[in-house]
Order: sequence, then structure tokens, then C-alpha cells
Amino acid sequence: MREPRGAEPALLLVLLAAGFVAGYSVLGLNVVQPEPSMFTYLNPLNLSLVETSAGFGANYSYAYFSLLKPGYFLPVTLNLTGPPASYVEVYAWSSSPVLIYIMDREQYLAFSEGGSARYLAEAYGGEVYLSEELPAGRVYYVVAYNNSTDEPALVFLAVSASPKPEGPAVAVGAADYGIGLAGGRLVAYSYSTDMFVGRVAVYGADTEEPGYCPTLSAEPGSRWFSVQLNVEMEVRTADGGTQYYWLQDIASYNSSKGIVEIWDNVWNDTESSAALSPGLIAGSGRVAGGFYSASSLRPPRPAPQQIYLVVKSGLSAEGLPWAAFGYSLDGAHITWYDNVTIRVPATYARLVVKPPGNPLADAELVVAGPWSSECTYVRSMSADLALYFKRGDYLVPVPFVWSFGVHTAEAALGANATAVGPGEVYVSAGLERPAFLRTAFVLLTIYDPLAGGANASLEAPGYVLNLTRPRYVYLPNGTRYVLLGYSVNGTLASNGTELSVALHGSTEVRVLWERQYLVSVESPVPIYVNGIEAENLTEWVGEGSVLAVLAPEVLYLGNGTRLAFSGISVNGAAYRGNVTLAVSSPLRIEASYIKQYLVSISSPAPIVVNGINAAKLSLWADAGSSLDIEIPRYVYLGNGTRLAALNGSEVLAVERPLNLTVAFERQYLVQIYSEAPVYIDGAPALNFSQWVPAGAVLNLTIPRYVYTGNGSRLASLNSSSAVAVVGPIVVKVYWIPQYLVTISSPIPIYVNGTAATRYTAWLNESAVVVVRIPPIYYFGNGTRAVAANSTELSLAVRGPVNATAVWSLQYLVRIHSEYPVAVNGSEQMNYTAWLAPGATVAVAPAEIFRGVFLKEPGYVAFVHGPLDLEVKWSVDWLLTSAAYGVPAGVVIYAVRRRRRRPVI
Repeated sequence: MREPRGAEPALLLVLLAAGFVAGYSVLGLNVVQPEPSMFTYLNPLNLSLVETSAGFGANYSYAYFSLLKPGYFLPVTLNLTGPPASYVEVYAWSSSPVLIYIMDREQYLAFSEGGSARYLAEAYGGEVYLSEELPAGRVYYVVAYNNSTDEPALVFLAVSASPKPEGPAVAVGAADYGIGLAGGRLVAYSYSTDMFVGRVAVYGADTEEPGYCPTLSAEPGSRWFSVQLNVEMEVRTADGGTQYYWLQDIASYNSSKGIVEIWDNVWNDTESSAALSPGLIAGSGRVAGGFYSASSLRPPRPAPQQIYLVVKSGLSAEGLPWAAFGYSLDGAHITWYDNVTIRVPATYARLVVKPPGNPLADAELVVAGPWSSECTYVRSMSADLALYFKRGDYLVPVPFVWSFGVHTAEAALGANATAVGPGEVYVSAGLERPAFLRTAFVLLTIYDPLAGGANASLEAPGYVLNLTRPRYVYLPNGTRYVLLGYSVNGTLASNGTELSVALHGSTEVRVLWERQYLVSVESPVPIYVNGIEAENLTEWVGEGSVLAVLAPEVLYLGNGTRLAFSGISVNGAAYRGNVTLAVSSPLRIEASYIKQYLVSISSPAPIVVNGINAAKLSLWADAGSSLDIEIPRYVYLGNGTRLAALNGSEVLAVERPLNLTVAFERQYLVQIYSEAPVYIDGAPALNFSQWVPAGAVLNLTIPRYVYTGNGSRLASLNSSSAVAVVGPIVVKVYWIPQYLVTISSPIPIYVNGTAATRYTAWLNESAVVVVRIPPIYYFGNGTRAVAANSTELSLAVRGPVNATAVWSLQYLVRIHSEYPVAVNGSEQMNYTAWLAPGATVAVAPAEIFRGVFLKEPGYVAFVHGPLDLEVKWSVDWLLTSAAYGVPAGVVIYAVRRRRRRPVI
């Protein structure tokens, strides 16, 4: 089981091939070299080997294949809780370097969950051997981890445990696993046949079983060893199922006695727990322990130098699968000693080789322990093993050879296999190094971008490759390919149009093309391409070439006219300046120029021309373009001075050279401030502020008075004048407020010392008017006027004044009496008072005794003028007579009132 620890790699694919050379004959069949067309090729990364390892394990001996994608790992569990075995031995072969760890349980669990790797032992490489002494009685994990980021790794991992280092515990010889390497690339394939032949030549051997085998099966001291032809038969049953049978044709040798015996085994390999039923198999042997076995050459006989082991399969006329086991001692005649029939109706029965999977469908011819999962130690050996399969009327060496076999429980220790020919190895004593040995093919890879890129094929050694390509290949879109020649394994082999090369090993041929693109250059004036002057140029240019296109900025035509570079167009894409181009497609390079005219503009003040602010401007403008001339209406120079444009803004079409002058008039700010209207050039103005052309004359007329109504006016303090405008002017017209002052009185008063009954005058604001009013004015004839105001006052003029002196008229009232009387409640004899018109004078009635009783009747008088009254008393005779006892008689005298008319 493998778990992901990285990114998925790209798929790796190797494809087919061509023809071969005939050779010698075996068992009457000519041996021919393998032809790539004999095999079906598979994508290695689509194999079940990517997800599930394939191999064999028993007790303390395990051997597995796995195809590890980047970031994946293969764990093997080794439980050392049985018999003591203190050394854990690991051998790994890999198509690319991998990490090998030995871990305890805690370390493995942390690693498998994504933690950092902690380990008891570690190694890294494409061929790794680890031997670590560890305490027994525990569970350990051996991990093969592909830490590459992009390369899948085909890994073979052999793990064993023993009391002392023994090396890998696998069978040694020639094996075909349906996967291999050619030119460093993985090749996965399959094929089927009806017969495998194993040629076994044992020239000498000295073997002995050790006291301990990692399989935990041993016959210490036994001198027996075996050479096994192990193949897989695929059966497709009539009911649509598929079954697999592991067939073993075995020659067992006794290395001390030089004898040999032949026997066979048949195993149900459909599932790991499958067994054979005695009722479903028939042959010369019998079923025991779940597998079938038969023997020949019993008792053993002296071993010939060479034996051929043969396994054949097919379908009987009844549609039953069969497998025949045979051997040949002379290389010409085959002794078929056992014909086994599987009593399962079928439609297909063939011997197959497929990439490692479950079951393991390989073909092996290997040296191993004699039987029963035993191992043997090879002290010395000289043996030649060759493995063939039958195709048609020929025998063909297996195409890819590995040095070990795992499809058996027996193993050889201390043996080594080296490749000596197609499908053939030499086995000797030595350091055991399970590995991929060789392929019968060479990998030919032709890189031709015009033929789909890389085309890989398997070829026979000596194959002569002949290639011919045209010098030029034109495509319809301005592209062509120029053949530069051919390289073989990185070395230029030909610069012509033909190549002939014999293949003696994996070969990489590259067809060297230079892709070129058609480049055209067009310009109305000469420009430079890589320093070469050109106006109209068409050339083929190699891909990746760099073109520096330099166009002169301007070409002067005289008379204020020129051509200006406006940019370069490359296949319609515009560039404003010169360009440097890497050629990666056909190019149409066009340099563009535009006609321009010289435009000169002068102005005493800055103006804006197409967004440029300047007083003097000289520029080249595109023909047909527009000049947007923005002339400010005014340009203020400060200090009350400005320039006024005599031209307006406008848009001009540039159709020829232009020389333009913009005119401005100098103006000054004239400000005339007045509280009251004045007249400027006859027009009324209150506060005048205007820009006036320099040298102009303004006629300023200032009225003497400006009447504002309601007794108010302004009196000017300035006089009219003519104002010459020679600079900024500020004129202030000064006015003083005046108010109409009117003072009236019916009686003469004094205003500012002058007597008057009516005073009228316009006085400046804040002027003072002194008014003196006599307190009393006598008219004579008992009449007078009394002033109601102060006799003297000062008035500050703050506005119009209309004042009248107020007088009160009074009359002189005099009352005379010979005796005291009460006048207006005051007792007196002579009453004198000035009273206002309408006042009342009341004389209370009175009576007194002066020898006689005198009385006055009292009366009331209203004041309408001066009064002069005398109270007349009369005798009250009634009272007097009563007092004196005489008759009453009274003489009453009327009181005469004297009137005086006042003189006014």
C-alpha cells in the first residue's frame, strides 16, 4: 500500500519498433532476435503497479516491485517477534534515486501521517544496501520513498531478516517482468506464447544450505539447489472469468554428487489464498498441500552439462486448458514427462508476461534453493541460463532481462547474475545485486518538430536508420523551416538533407530545423534594421533573432515643413518609439511618418496653445491638425494694470506653416469713489471702477450740491476736472453733509446773536446753533409772554432742524379790597397776579363787623385779558339793626370792574 506525499507526475510513455536478425537454433527451432512488433506496449503510469505493489513474501523474506510516483512511498512490515533475527537487510534497486528508511512503529506512524522522517537507518540512491542490527521481538518498517518532484521511480525492494548479514534472499538468474528500461526510459509491455524454453548449462557448482533461511525453512548442510523455469498461464473461462496458474518446471541439482532430477509444480495463482482442487486437475502427479506436483528422472541421474526445460500450454479439443512439462538433454528431443489438464471449460489458455501486478505474470529461469521455501548458499558456480519464448516457428529470447526472480519461495544467497546476450545470463558466486540487466533493444528517439515532436521506438542493435528531409518546408502563413542537419547523441552528424546511421546502443537523433519567419519592412523614408538602411525590405529571419528597428525622428523638407516619426506598427500593434523585436512569428513592420508645419506664435502675454502655456511659442504641428489657441481676455499684471486681448480664442486648422501675432491693449484701473452721484463723460456714476485704455481722458463733473431730501444735502469739496489715464488712478470725491435748520418764534429771539422771528439756513453736519430766548416779553397794557424753553441753548446739527420757540401768554390780574378777602383761597386785601388766559379768579363771599356789619357777596371772574377789580362792601342792615335794634335797611353799592385791554 502506498500513500501520496507529493504532486502527480506527468505520464511516461514509450512506444514500438521494427526488425531483427536470425541466429542459431534450439530444439529444432531457429532463434531470432526479439522484434518490437512482437509486444504490446503500455503506459507505465497507468499500471496497477502504481497503486499496489507486486511480489512475494514469506516469513522474514519479502521482495516487491512498485512504481512510485513523486511523493509516494512503499512500506514493508517486518515482524521480528518469532525466531531471533537481529539483522534487518534491505536491498533496493530503482530506476531513479529514492530514499530507503528503516523505522520503528512510532517513527513510521509519524511519517505516514505527514510528519518529518525519523528513522533507525537511512540510505539514498538508485542501488541501496542497508544492514542494521536491531533488537528482536519488535515490528519494524522498511520504507522506499520517492522524494523526487517530477520523476516516477520503478523500485524493486528486497527485505529479509537473519541472525547475521547474508545479502538479498532472492532467486538469481534471468527474468522477464513485462517492464524494463531502454535508454533510461521505462518501458511497459505484454506478450503471450504457447511455450517457454529455458536453457540451463551448469558447468560447475558448490552449494550448501545454511543453518538459517529468512523463509524459516532450511535443511542445514543440504547440497541440493534448483534451477526453476517459472511461468504464468492465463485462462479465460467459458463463463467469462479469468484464472491464473503458476507453472514450475524444475531441475534440482546435487552439487556434491553431480546428479539432477526433474519435477514440476502447478499452483492456483488466481488469488493469494487460492488452492487447487484434486477433482479439477489431471496429470501424472498429484495434489498435495493445495498445489500439484509431478516428477521425472527419478531416481536422479548424473547431470548433463546442459538441460532444456520446456513448458507448453493450450486448449484441448474439449476446450479444457492444459500445460505440458518437458525437458531435453540433447537440445534436439523433448521428453514430455507430464501433461496437466485443468478441468475448467475455457476459451483461452496462454502463457503470458505482463507488468508486475497481482498475480505476478512473469517468466523466470533462476537458481534457488531446492524446494519447500528453502535457500542455498552458493560457494561457487559457473552456469549459463537463457530464457526463450516461442513465436510462430521461432524461439525468441525474452526482450528485457532482470537478474533475479521473485515468483518463487526459494532463494539463493551469495550468487550473482550478469548479462551475456539476449535473454541470457551467467550465474556465478559473488555479491548478490538484484537489478535490471539489459534489453534486447536499443531505444531510438527521433526529435523532429515537424513530425510531431519526439517519436520513440525500440529497434534491434545494428538497425540502420536512414532519414531524408527537404532543405525547406514552407507553411502558408509566412513561416518556413530550414534544415540545418542532424545530430546524433548530441553531436552534429550531418548538415545535409540525408542521414544514415547504424544503431549500436540507445540513440537520440535530432532533426535540426531552424524556423524562419517572413519579415517585411515598409517606410516612406529610410530606416535602419540592425544597422542596415531599408525602405522596403522582405527577408526570411530565423526564429529568436533580434531585430533592432531604428527610425530617424525627423526628415526636414525646408520651408517650415518636415516629416516626423510617429511610430512603428508590428503586425498591426502600434509602438510609439523604436523597437527591438525577438522574431517569433511573421512580421510586417511599418514605420509611420506624418507631415508637420512650423507654427510660430508671439504674444506680449502668455497664451495657451493646445495646452501649452507660453508667450512665445514655436512648434511643429501635424498637417491637418488643429491649433486650439486660448487667448485670455485679460492678463492682469498687478498694481492696477492689465492687458486686454484684441484677438479672441480660436481653433486654426494647420494646413501650411503659420506665423501668428497676438495683440493686447494696456489698460489701467480707474476708481472714482463718491458718496453722491457724479458724472463721468456725462454719465452718472456713484462708485466708478473701470479699466480704461492707457492715454484716455475722463471728464469728471462733480455737482456743487446733491439734495437727498427731507432737509438734507451733500456739499462737494472737490471741483470738476478732466482726468488723463496714464496709470492706475484712484479718485476720492469728498462730500460734507448739510442739513436745513429752521427756527421760528412769534416773538423775536436771538439765533447766533441775530434777532429774528424766523431763522432759515443750511448748516454743515456737527455745526452748532446758539439760540437765546428772553424769558419774559412784556407787551404793555397788562399783557406779557413767558418763554417755555431755556433762555439760551446750543444745538449740534445732526440732521435737519425745524424748531419753534414756545411762549405762554399771561394777563395781569389785580383785585383790591378795603378789608381782607379770600382770593383763590388766599386771604388778602390787594391781590396781584399774571394768569394765563382762561384761568379763574374766585373771590369768596365775606362778612365783617366794623361798627356795622359789612358784607361782600363773592364772585368768580374768568381771565380773558388784563383784570383790575375792586371789592365793594355793603352794610348788612338786618344784622346791624338786629344788633342795634333798628329797622333793617341796607344800602348796596355796585362794584365797578375796570377792564384793561392788553396791547400786543
